[in-house]
Amino acid sequence: MVNEQGALVAIDWDEAHAGDPIADIACWSLFFPSKRLELLLEGYKQVTDLPANFDEKFHIYRLRYLVSKLALRHKKYSYNKSPIMQDLVKVGRQALAEESVYFGLS
Repeated sequence: MVNEQGALVAIDWDEAHAGDPIADIACWSLFFPSKRLELLLEGYKQVTDLPANFDEKFHIYRLRYLVSKLALRHKKYSYNKSPIMQDLVKVGRQALAEESVYFGLS
């Protein structure tokens, strides 16, 4: 796709979900550093306001996707101990620790 300025743009729909856009943001947040999430939210807020319950829904969705992704990553790590897989599991565990703090579990 090309925007008005002629820039070529690609959209990866692999992790897109129908329904609540907060679910997309939460899932997306598991793949990128927190600084990129801040930038995404800044852009989002230029188009529309975040709902009043954004934080609560964001963390619930994020935990749901995190558990799913981390389970898959651990399964794959059992037969593929590559540095990339080690890093993906590490990132997942870090995100789980963050969510544990949010939910008062640690």
